Amino acid sequence: ISSNTGMLSVDQLVGITVEKGHVVNFDFSGKNLAGTFPSMLLTFPAVKVLDLRNNNLTGNIEDIIKEVYAYILQYAPTFTLELQTLNITGNKLSGNIGLLAASTETIPSLLTRFPLLTTLWASGNSFDNVYPHLPASIVNLDLTNQAMDLEMNVDLSNFDADALTSQIPTLFVYNHQEQSYNTTPYARLSNYPPTATSADYTADKPYWGVDAFLLNGNLGLTCLAGNTYKGASGDMLYVSYPIAADEVSDSYCYTKYTFSQGDANFVNGIDITDLQATINYIFGSYNTYPFNFTAADTYHDGRLNVQDVVCTANIIMDAEETPAGSSALNVKRVVAQEDSETEASLYVCDGDVILYTAVPIAAFDIEFEGNPILSFNLESQGYDVMSKQKDAMSRYICYTLSEQHIPAGETVIATYSGSKPVIKSAVMADLDAQPVRASFIGDPTSIGQIAGTSADAMYYSPSGIHLEKPAKGLNILKTVNADGISSSKVIYIK
Repeated sequence: ISSNTGMLSVDQLVGITVEKGHVVNFDFSGKNLAGTFPSMLLTFPAVKVLDLRNNNLTGNIEDIIKEVYAYILQYAPTFTLELQTLNITGNKLSGNIGLLAASTETIPSLLTRFPLLTTLWASGNSFDNVYPHLPASIVNLDLTNQAMDLEMNVDLSNFDADALTSQIPTLFVYNHQEQSYNTTPYARLSNYPPTATSADYTADKPYWGVDAFLLNGNLGLTCLAGNTYKGASGDMLYVSYPIAADEVSDSYCYTKYTFSQGDANFVNGIDITDLQATINYIFGSYNTYPFNFTAADTYHDGRLNVQDVVCTANIIMDAEETPAGSSALNVKRVVAQEDSETEASLYVCDGDVILYTAVPIAAFDIEFEGNPILSFNLESQGYDVMSKQKDAMSRYICYTLSEQHIPAGETVIATYSGSKPVIKSAVMADLDAQPVRASFIGDPTSIGQIAGTSADAMYYSPSGIHLEKPAKGLNILKTVNADGISSSKVIYIK
Protein backbone atom coordinates (compact mmCIF):
# COMPACT_ATOMS: atom_id res chain seq x y z
CA ILE A 1 0.00 0.00 0.00
CA SER A 2 1.46 3.37 -0.97
CA SER A 3 1.30 6.53 1.12
CA ASN A 4 2.93 9.94 1.21
CA THR A 5 5.64 8.41 3.41
CA GLY A 6 6.35 5.53 1.11
CA MET A 7 5.19 1.96 0.88
CA LEU A 8 3.33 0.45 3.86
CA SER A 9 2.59 -3.18 4.58
CA VAL A 10 -0.90 -4.12 5.73
CA ASP A 11 0.26 -4.83 9.28
CA GLN A 12 1.47 -1.22 9.57
CA LEU A 13 -2.05 0.14 9.17
CA VAL A 14 -3.76 1.28 12.37
CA GLY A 15 -6.45 -1.14 13.48
CA ILE A 16 -5.31 -4.12 11.43
CA THR A 17 -3.55 -7.14 12.95
CA VAL A 18 -1.73 -9.60 10.71
CA GLU A 19 -0.53 -13.04 11.70
CA LYS A 20 1.35 -15.40 9.39
CA GLY A 21 0.45 -13.29 6.42
CA HIS A 22 -3.29 -13.20 7.14
CA VAL A 23 -5.44 -10.42 8.54
CA VAL A 24 -6.89 -11.73 11.81
CA ASN A 25 -8.25 -8.58 13.43
CA PHE A 26 -9.96 -5.42 12.21
CA ASP A 27 -10.32 -2.81 14.97
CA PHE A 28 -11.85 0.35 13.54
CA SER A 29 -13.79 1.25 16.67
CA GLY A 30 -14.46 4.93 17.36
CA LYS A 31 -12.88 6.15 14.11
CA ASN A 32 -15.82 8.34 13.04
CA LEU A 33 -16.36 6.13 10.02
CA ALA A 34 -19.41 7.13 7.99
CA GLY A 35 -21.22 5.72 4.99
CA THR A 36 -22.55 2.27 4.21
CA PHE A 37 -21.38 -0.78 6.10
CA PRO A 38 -18.13 -2.20 4.60
CA SER A 39 -19.51 -5.61 3.74
CA MET A 40 -16.29 -6.86 2.19
CA LEU A 41 -14.66 -6.97 5.64
CA LEU A 42 -16.78 -10.08 6.17
CA THR A 43 -14.99 -11.88 3.35
CA PHE A 44 -11.51 -12.11 4.91
CA PRO A 45 -11.34 -15.82 5.78
CA ALA A 46 -8.81 -15.60 8.65
CA VAL A 47 -10.39 -12.66 10.51
CA LYS A 48 -11.33 -13.62 14.05
CA VAL A 49 -12.42 -10.22 15.39
CA LEU A 50 -14.22 -7.47 13.47
CA ASP A 51 -14.71 -4.40 15.67
CA LEU A 52 -16.62 -1.52 14.08
CA ARG A 53 -18.29 -0.15 17.19
CA ASN A 54 -19.07 3.52 17.80
CA ASN A 55 -19.04 4.84 14.26
CA ASN A 56 -21.73 6.21 11.92
CA LEU A 57 -22.11 3.29 9.56
CA THR A 58 -25.48 2.83 7.88
CA GLY A 59 -27.21 0.06 6.01
CA ASN A 60 -30.01 -2.47 6.15
CA ILE A 61 -28.86 -5.91 7.26
CA GLU A 62 -30.70 -7.55 4.35
CA ASP A 63 -28.69 -5.50 1.83
CA ILE A 64 -25.45 -6.29 3.66
CA ILE A 65 -26.21 -10.04 3.55
CA LYS A 66 -27.03 -9.88 -0.18
CA GLU A 67 -23.78 -8.09 -0.93
CA VAL A 68 -21.66 -10.57 1.03
CA TYR A 69 -23.41 -13.56 -0.51
CA ALA A 70 -23.06 -12.14 -4.01
CA TYR A 71 -19.30 -12.13 -3.49
CA ILE A 72 -19.25 -15.59 -1.94
CA LEU A 73 -21.31 -17.23 -4.68
CA GLN A 74 -19.23 -15.62 -7.41
CA TYR A 75 -15.72 -16.00 -6.03
CA ALA A 76 -15.68 -18.47 -3.12
CA PRO A 77 -18.66 -20.85 -3.04
CA THR A 78 -17.09 -22.99 -0.29
CA PHE A 79 -15.96 -20.00 1.74
CA THR A 80 -16.06 -20.00 5.56
CA LEU A 81 -14.77 -17.34 7.94
CA GLU A 82 -12.95 -17.89 11.23
CA LEU A 83 -14.83 -14.94 12.73
CA GLN A 84 -15.44 -15.33 16.47
CA THR A 85 -16.44 -11.80 17.52
CA LEU A 86 -18.46 -9.26 15.58
CA ASN A 87 -18.92 -5.88 17.26
CA ILE A 88 -21.14 -3.39 15.43
CA THR A 89 -22.38 -1.54 18.53
CA GLY A 90 -23.24 2.15 18.25
CA ASN A 91 -23.89 2.57 14.53
CA LYS A 92 -27.00 3.25 12.45
CA LEU A 93 -27.68 -0.22 11.10
CA SER A 94 -31.27 -1.35 10.67
CA GLY A 95 -33.57 -4.17 9.60
CA ASN A 96 -34.11 -7.75 10.70
CA ILE A 97 -30.87 -9.04 12.20
CA GLY A 98 -32.43 -12.50 12.36
CA LEU A 99 -31.88 -12.72 8.60
CA LEU A 100 -28.30 -13.65 9.43
CA ALA A 101 -29.77 -17.04 10.31
CA ALA A 102 -32.28 -17.22 7.46
CA SER A 103 -31.83 -19.72 4.67
CA THR A 104 -33.55 -20.79 1.46
CA GLU A 105 -33.80 -24.12 -0.33
CA THR A 106 -30.67 -23.32 -2.31
CA ILE A 107 -28.72 -20.90 -0.10
CA PRO A 108 -27.84 -21.68 3.53
CA SER A 109 -27.83 -18.91 6.11
CA LEU A 110 -24.90 -16.53 6.20
CA LEU A 111 -24.08 -17.67 9.72
CA THR A 112 -23.21 -21.11 8.37
CA ARG A 113 -20.21 -19.34 6.84
CA PHE A 114 -19.22 -18.17 10.35
CA PRO A 115 -19.26 -21.47 12.27
CA LEU A 116 -17.01 -20.12 15.07
CA LEU A 117 -19.02 -16.96 15.80
CA THR A 118 -19.84 -16.88 19.53
CA THR A 119 -20.04 -13.13 20.27
CA LEU A 120 -22.31 -10.62 18.57
CA TRP A 121 -22.40 -7.13 20.03
CA ALA A 122 -24.95 -4.99 18.19
CA SER A 123 -26.51 -2.63 20.74
CA GLY A 124 -27.24 1.01 19.95
CA ASN A 125 -28.45 0.54 16.38
CA SER A 126 -31.90 0.52 14.77
CA PHE A 127 -32.59 -3.19 14.34
CA ASP A 128 -36.30 -3.94 14.75
CA ASN A 129 -36.67 -7.69 14.27
CA VAL A 130 -34.94 -10.95 15.16
CA TYR A 131 -36.58 -13.57 12.97
CA PRO A 132 -35.73 -16.36 12.66
CA HIS A 133 -33.96 -16.61 15.98
CA LEU A 134 -30.18 -16.50 16.08
CA PRO A 135 -28.38 -19.80 16.82
CA ALA A 136 -27.70 -20.74 20.43
CA SER A 137 -24.02 -21.09 19.53
CA ILE A 138 -23.85 -17.30 19.86
CA VAL A 139 -23.38 -17.28 23.63
CA ASN A 140 -22.67 -13.55 24.00
CA LEU A 141 -25.42 -11.46 22.45
CA ASP A 142 -26.24 -7.79 23.01
CA LEU A 143 -29.12 -6.24 21.05
CA THR A 144 -30.09 -3.66 23.65
CA ASN A 145 -31.01 -0.03 23.06
CA GLN A 146 -32.31 -0.24 19.51
CA ALA A 147 -33.79 3.07 18.33
CA MET A 148 -36.13 1.63 15.71
CA ASP A 149 -37.28 3.72 12.78
CA LEU A 150 -40.75 2.29 13.23
CA GLU A 151 -44.09 3.84 14.15
CA MET A 152 -46.70 1.66 15.86
CA ASN A 153 -50.40 2.43 16.02
CA VAL A 154 -51.34 2.16 19.71
CA ASP A 155 -54.99 3.15 20.15
CA LEU A 156 -55.91 2.99 23.82
CA SER A 157 -59.42 4.34 23.22
CA ASN A 158 -60.24 1.38 20.99
CA PHE A 159 -57.75 -1.14 22.31
CA ASP A 160 -57.24 -4.20 20.14
CA ALA A 161 -54.87 -6.75 21.64
CA ASP A 162 -54.51 -8.64 18.34
CA ALA A 163 -53.65 -5.43 16.50
CA LEU A 164 -51.06 -4.55 19.13
CA THR A 165 -49.53 -8.02 19.02
CA SER A 166 -49.26 -7.96 15.23
CA GLN A 167 -47.29 -4.69 15.37
CA ILE A 168 -44.85 -5.54 18.15
CA PRO A 169 -41.35 -5.85 16.63
CA THR A 170 -39.98 -9.35 17.17
CA LEU A 171 -36.84 -7.84 18.68
CA PHE A 172 -38.96 -6.61 21.61
CA VAL A 173 -40.14 -10.12 22.44
CA TYR A 174 -37.06 -12.15 21.48
CA ASN A 175 -35.51 -14.35 24.17
CA HIS A 176 -32.17 -15.68 22.97
CA GLN A 177 -31.47 -17.89 25.97
CA GLU A 178 -34.78 -19.71 25.56
CA GLN A 179 -34.70 -19.49 21.75
CA SER A 180 -38.28 -18.27 21.79
CA TYR A 181 -40.56 -15.23 21.64
CA ASN A 182 -42.68 -13.75 24.41
CA THR A 183 -46.36 -13.74 23.38
CA THR A 184 -47.58 -11.35 26.11
CA PRO A 185 -49.23 -8.18 24.67
CA TYR A 186 -47.53 -5.40 26.63
CA ALA A 187 -46.39 -1.90 25.74
CA ARG A 188 -44.97 1.05 27.63
CA LEU A 189 -45.79 4.53 26.34
CA SER A 190 -43.63 7.38 27.64
CA ASN A 191 -42.47 10.85 26.68
CA TYR A 192 -38.81 9.88 27.14
CA PRO A 193 -36.89 6.86 25.79
CA PRO A 194 -36.32 3.96 28.20
CA THR A 195 -32.63 4.84 28.55
CA ALA A 196 -33.39 8.36 29.86
CA THR A 197 -32.66 9.17 33.50
CA SER A 198 -33.91 11.82 35.90
CA ALA A 199 -31.04 14.05 34.74
CA ASP A 200 -32.72 14.22 31.30
CA TYR A 201 -36.11 15.36 32.61
CA THR A 202 -36.97 19.04 32.64
CA ALA A 203 -39.42 21.17 34.58
CA ASP A 204 -41.28 21.97 31.36
CA LYS A 205 -41.37 18.29 30.42
CA PRO A 206 -41.53 16.03 33.46
CA TYR A 207 -41.46 12.29 32.88
CA TRP A 208 -44.78 10.64 32.09
CA GLY A 209 -45.43 7.03 31.21
CA VAL A 210 -48.05 4.31 31.25
CA ASP A 211 -47.88 0.53 30.89
CA ALA A 212 -50.64 -1.02 28.77
CA PHE A 213 -51.24 -4.75 29.11
CA LEU A 214 -53.93 -7.42 29.10
CA LEU A 215 -55.40 -8.77 32.33
CA ASN A 216 -58.15 -11.39 32.02
CA GLY A 217 -59.04 -10.05 28.59
CA ASN A 218 -59.26 -6.44 29.78
CA LEU A 219 -56.95 -3.54 29.10
CA GLY A 220 -54.80 -2.73 32.11
CA LEU A 221 -53.11 0.64 32.57
CA THR A 222 -50.47 1.29 35.21
CA CYS A 223 -49.13 4.78 35.87
CA LEU A 224 -45.40 5.42 35.94
CA ALA A 225 -44.40 8.44 38.06
CA GLY A 226 -47.21 11.03 37.91
CA ASN A 227 -50.56 10.01 36.45
CA THR A 228 -51.28 13.28 34.62
CA TYR A 229 -50.67 13.56 30.89
CA LYS A 230 -50.45 17.14 29.59
CA GLY A 231 -49.17 16.52 26.08
CA ALA A 232 -51.03 17.48 22.94
CA SER A 233 -52.96 15.17 20.65
CA GLY A 234 -50.58 14.03 17.93
CA ASP A 235 -47.45 14.08 20.10
CA MET A 236 -44.92 11.34 19.42
CA LEU A 237 -44.39 8.96 22.35
CA TYR A 238 -41.79 6.27 22.83
CA VAL A 239 -43.01 2.67 22.82
CA SER A 240 -40.97 0.03 24.64
CA TYR A 241 -41.41 -3.48 26.02
CA PRO A 242 -40.67 -3.43 29.77
CA ILE A 243 -40.76 -7.21 30.16
CA ALA A 244 -38.13 -7.78 27.47
CA ALA A 245 -35.26 -10.22 27.92
CA ASP A 246 -31.98 -8.67 29.06
CA GLU A 247 -30.29 -9.02 25.68
CA VAL A 248 -32.93 -6.86 23.93
CA SER A 249 -33.90 -4.47 26.74
CA ASP A 250 -34.17 -0.66 26.48
CA SER A 251 -35.16 -0.78 22.81
CA TYR A 252 -37.95 1.44 21.53
CA CYS A 253 -39.98 2.64 18.58
CA TYR A 254 -42.59 5.39 18.33
CA THR A 255 -46.32 6.05 18.27
CA LYS A 256 -48.27 9.16 17.43
CA TYR A 257 -50.66 9.45 20.33
CA THR A 258 -53.95 11.03 19.29
CA PHE A 259 -57.06 11.36 21.39
CA SER A 260 -60.51 12.95 21.32
CA GLN A 261 -61.45 15.90 23.48
CA GLY A 262 -63.16 14.61 26.60
CA ASP A 263 -61.43 11.20 26.72
CA ALA A 264 -59.91 11.87 30.14
CA ASN A 265 -59.23 8.26 31.14
CA PHE A 266 -57.53 7.17 27.88
CA VAL A 267 -59.78 4.19 27.14
CA ASN A 268 -63.17 3.23 25.74
CA GLY A 269 -63.69 6.49 23.87
CA ILE A 270 -65.71 9.24 25.54
CA ASP A 271 -68.31 8.07 28.02
CA ILE A 272 -69.64 8.64 31.52
CA THR A 273 -66.46 7.26 33.10
CA ASP A 274 -64.50 10.15 31.59
CA LEU A 275 -66.94 12.61 33.13
CA GLN A 276 -66.58 11.00 36.56
CA ALA A 277 -62.79 10.83 36.17
CA THR A 278 -62.74 14.58 35.56
CA ILE A 279 -64.92 15.22 38.61
CA ASN A 280 -62.69 13.02 40.78
CA TYR A 281 -59.56 14.73 39.48
CA ILE A 282 -60.96 18.15 40.32
CA PHE A 283 -61.62 16.96 43.87
CA GLY A 284 -58.14 15.40 44.12
CA SER A 285 -59.35 11.81 44.34
CA TYR A 286 -58.15 10.47 40.98
CA ASN A 287 -54.52 9.63 41.62
CA THR A 288 -54.18 5.92 40.86
CA TYR A 289 -55.20 5.76 37.22
CA PRO A 290 -53.77 7.59 34.19
CA PHE A 291 -55.48 10.92 33.52
CA ASN A 292 -55.38 12.97 30.32
CA PHE A 293 -55.49 16.58 31.52
CA THR A 294 -55.42 17.96 27.97
CA ALA A 295 -58.40 15.86 26.91
CA ALA A 296 -60.32 16.73 30.08
CA ASP A 297 -59.81 20.48 29.52
CA THR A 298 -62.89 20.71 27.35
CA TYR A 299 -63.40 24.38 28.23
CA HIS A 300 -59.90 25.06 26.85
CA ASP A 301 -58.63 27.42 29.53
CA GLY A 302 -55.75 25.37 30.93
CA ARG A 303 -57.65 24.62 34.16
CA LEU A 304 -60.16 22.03 35.28
CA ASN A 305 -63.37 23.11 36.98
CA VAL A 306 -67.13 22.82 36.70
CA GLN A 307 -67.08 24.39 33.24
CA ASP A 308 -65.09 21.41 31.94
CA VAL A 309 -67.53 19.00 33.59
CA VAL A 310 -70.47 20.64 31.83
CA CYS A 311 -68.62 20.76 28.49
CA THR A 312 -67.65 17.09 28.76
CA ALA A 313 -71.25 16.15 29.60
CA ASN A 314 -72.38 18.02 26.50
CA ILE A 315 -69.80 16.20 24.35
CA ILE A 316 -71.11 12.87 25.62
CA MET A 317 -74.69 13.93 25.09
CA ASP A 318 -74.04 15.14 21.53
CA ALA A 319 -72.02 12.08 20.50
CA GLU A 320 -73.35 10.36 17.42
CA GLU A 321 -72.70 6.91 18.88
CA THR A 322 -74.89 5.70 21.69
CA PRO A 323 -73.40 4.53 24.97
CA ALA A 324 -72.05 1.00 24.98
CA GLY A 325 -74.49 -1.70 26.05
CA SER A 326 -73.60 -4.29 28.64
CA SER A 327 -72.33 -6.80 26.09
CA ALA A 328 -70.00 -4.31 24.42
CA LEU A 329 -68.39 -2.90 27.53
CA ASN A 330 -65.28 -5.02 27.81
CA VAL A 331 -62.56 -2.53 28.69
CA LYS A 332 -61.76 -1.39 32.20
CA ARG A 333 -58.80 0.19 33.88
CA VAL A 334 -56.90 -1.77 36.48
CA VAL A 335 -53.80 -1.09 38.53
CA ALA A 336 -51.52 -4.08 39.03
CA GLN A 337 -53.95 -6.52 40.51
CA GLU A 338 -57.04 -8.31 39.27
CA ASP A 339 -60.25 -6.32 39.71
CA SER A 340 -63.40 -8.19 40.59
CA GLU A 341 -66.22 -7.98 38.11
CA THR A 342 -68.86 -5.50 39.19
CA GLU A 343 -72.41 -5.51 37.94
CA ALA A 344 -75.56 -3.47 38.05
CA SER A 345 -79.05 -4.29 36.86
CA LEU A 346 -81.70 -1.93 35.51
CA TYR A 347 -85.36 -2.85 35.31
CA VAL A 348 -88.73 -1.16 34.96
CA CYS A 349 -91.68 -2.17 37.11
CA ASP A 350 -94.93 -0.65 38.41
CA GLY A 351 -94.10 2.92 37.44
CA ASP A 352 -90.49 2.83 38.64
CA VAL A 353 -87.11 2.67 36.94
CA ILE A 354 -85.02 0.72 39.43
CA LEU A 355 -81.26 0.28 39.72
CA TYR A 356 -79.84 -2.69 41.59
CA THR A 357 -76.09 -2.45 42.04
CA ALA A 358 -73.41 -4.32 43.92
CA VAL A 359 -71.23 -1.19 44.21
CA PRO A 360 -72.02 2.50 44.73
CA ILE A 361 -72.73 4.36 41.50
CA ALA A 362 -71.39 7.89 40.99
CA ALA A 363 -72.73 8.66 37.49
CA PHE A 364 -74.67 7.04 34.68
CA ASP A 365 -75.71 7.50 31.07
CA ILE A 366 -78.92 5.70 30.08
CA GLU A 367 -80.70 5.65 26.75
CA PHE A 368 -84.37 4.74 26.27
CA GLU A 369 -86.30 3.94 23.14
CA GLY A 370 -88.82 6.58 22.14
CA ASN A 371 -89.70 9.51 24.38
CA PRO A 372 -91.02 8.10 27.67
CA ILE A 373 -92.36 10.45 30.33
CA LEU A 374 -89.74 10.20 33.09
CA SER A 375 -89.13 12.02 36.33
CA PHE A 376 -85.73 11.41 37.94
CA ASN A 377 -85.68 11.32 41.73
CA LEU A 378 -82.00 12.19 42.20
CA GLU A 379 -82.03 15.94 41.55
CA SER A 380 -83.17 16.55 45.14
CA GLN A 381 -80.03 14.66 46.29
CA GLY A 382 -77.63 17.03 44.54
CA TYR A 383 -77.44 15.29 41.17
CA ASP A 384 -77.53 17.09 37.84
CA VAL A 385 -79.65 15.39 35.21
CA MET A 386 -79.22 16.24 31.54
CA SER A 387 -81.61 14.91 28.92
CA LYS A 388 -81.90 14.95 25.17
CA GLN A 389 -84.40 13.50 22.69
CA LYS A 390 -83.14 12.59 19.24
CA ASP A 391 -84.13 10.15 16.51
CA ALA A 392 -86.82 8.42 18.56
CA MET A 393 -84.39 7.99 21.45
CA SER A 394 -84.17 9.66 24.84
CA ARG A 395 -80.86 9.96 26.66
CA TYR A 396 -80.23 10.87 30.31
CA ILE A 397 -76.89 11.70 31.90
CA CYS A 398 -76.75 11.93 35.66
CA TYR A 399 -73.76 13.13 37.72
CA THR A 400 -73.02 15.15 40.85
CA LEU A 401 -70.41 17.65 42.04
CA SER A 402 -71.44 17.24 45.69
CA GLU A 403 -69.58 13.92 46.18
CA GLN A 404 -72.88 12.05 46.55
CA HIS A 405 -73.48 8.56 45.18
CA ILE A 406 -76.19 6.00 44.66
CA PRO A 407 -75.59 3.37 47.35
CA ALA A 408 -75.19 -0.34 46.74
CA GLY A 409 -78.47 -2.19 46.73
CA GLU A 410 -81.76 -1.16 45.18
CA THR A 411 -82.66 2.45 44.34
CA VAL A 412 -85.59 3.92 42.44
CA ILE A 413 -83.80 6.40 40.18
CA ALA A 414 -86.87 7.58 38.25
CA THR A 415 -90.61 7.21 37.92
CA TYR A 416 -92.61 7.09 34.73
CA SER A 417 -96.15 7.64 33.59
CA GLY A 418 -97.86 6.37 30.50
CA SER A 419 -96.29 3.56 28.52
CA LYS A 420 -93.48 1.53 30.07
CA PRO A 421 -90.04 2.81 29.02
CA VAL A 422 -87.71 0.44 27.21
CA ILE A 423 -84.03 0.68 28.15
CA LYS A 424 -81.73 0.51 25.15
CA SER A 425 -78.28 0.93 26.72
CA ALA A 426 -76.47 2.16 29.80
CA VAL A 427 -72.97 3.09 30.92
CA MET A 428 -72.25 3.56 34.62
CA ALA A 429 -69.26 4.70 36.66
CA ASP A 430 -68.41 3.82 40.23
CA LEU A 431 -66.79 6.12 42.80
CA ASP A 432 -63.35 5.53 41.24
CA ALA A 433 -64.66 6.40 37.76
CA GLN A 434 -64.39 2.75 36.76
CA PRO A 435 -66.99 1.26 34.40
CA VAL A 436 -69.70 -0.86 35.97
CA ARG A 437 -71.20 -3.59 33.84
CA ALA A 438 -74.92 -2.99 33.41
CA SER A 439 -77.55 -5.52 32.40
CA PHE A 440 -81.17 -4.91 31.52
CA ILE A 441 -83.72 -7.22 33.04
CA GLY A 442 -86.91 -7.90 31.16
CA ASP A 443 -90.37 -7.41 32.65
CA PRO A 444 -90.29 -8.89 36.15
CA THR A 445 -93.40 -10.52 37.57
CA SER A 446 -94.73 -8.09 40.17
CA ILE A 447 -96.30 -9.69 43.24
CA GLY A 448 -97.38 -8.33 46.56
CA GLN A 449 -95.72 -10.92 48.78
CA ILE A 450 -94.84 -14.61 49.08
CA ALA A 451 -96.77 -16.48 51.72
CA GLY A 452 -94.19 -19.31 51.98
CA THR A 453 -91.42 -21.05 50.15
CA SER A 454 -91.27 -24.52 48.68
CA ALA A 455 -88.38 -26.95 48.81
CA ASP A 456 -87.93 -26.92 45.05
CA ALA A 457 -87.72 -23.09 44.84
CA MET A 458 -84.43 -21.22 45.12
CA TYR A 459 -84.01 -17.45 45.27
CA TYR A 460 -81.07 -15.34 44.10
CA SER A 461 -80.24 -11.66 44.13
CA PRO A 462 -79.76 -9.96 40.72
CA SER A 463 -76.00 -10.36 41.18
CA GLY A 464 -76.41 -14.14 41.60
CA ILE A 465 -76.09 -14.46 45.39
CA HIS A 466 -78.16 -17.29 46.83
CA LEU A 467 -80.83 -16.11 49.28
CA GLU A 468 -82.32 -18.13 52.12
CA LYS A 469 -85.63 -16.41 51.44
CA PRO A 470 -86.86 -13.88 48.91
CA ALA A 471 -86.01 -10.25 49.65
CA LYS A 472 -88.00 -7.14 49.05
CA GLY A 473 -87.42 -5.85 45.53
CA LEU A 474 -85.94 -7.82 42.67
CA ASN A 475 -85.37 -11.59 42.99
CA ILE A 476 -84.54 -14.39 40.59
CA LEU A 477 -86.70 -17.42 41.24
CA LYS A 478 -85.40 -20.80 40.11
CA THR A 479 -87.63 -23.87 40.29
CA VAL A 480 -87.23 -27.53 39.34
CA ASN A 481 -90.23 -29.55 38.14
CA ALA A 482 -90.92 -33.25 38.68
CA ASP A 483 -88.91 -34.18 35.58
CA GLY A 484 -85.86 -32.40 36.95
CA ILE A 485 -86.06 -29.55 34.46
CA SER A 486 -85.17 -26.18 35.95
CA SER A 487 -86.60 -22.80 34.97
CA SER A 488 -86.00 -19.24 36.13
CA LYS A 489 -87.95 -16.03 36.17
CA VAL A 490 -87.50 -12.57 37.61
CA ILE A 491 -89.95 -11.50 40.30
CA TYR A 492 -90.41 -8.17 42.03
CA ILE A 493 -91.68 -8.22 45.59
CA LYS A 494 -93.28 -5.05 46.86
